[in-house]
Amino acid sequence: MTIPPNLSNLDRSIRVGVAIACIYLGFSSGGLIPNHMVALIIGAFGVVNLVAAAMGRCPVYAVCGISTLKKPSISH
Repeated sequence: MTIPPNLSNLDRSIRVGVAIACIYLGFSSGGLIPNHMVALIIGAFGVVNLVAAAMGRCPVYAVCGISTLKKPSISH
């Protein structure tokens, strides 16, 4: 099953910002999040969002039928 692109440029930019923050919080050695399992989940969430932003496709959006990508209008 191929997921069509469904992320707008704004959505992708926001995801990159959130992903970097989550990766930093989840995998930093500073111990900002004392619970290691929660830190791992937050870091993994960041990695998944970074991959989704890079590909321009979100599997969760596809399952829910959501798309922030503006479809090109056909003008005559």
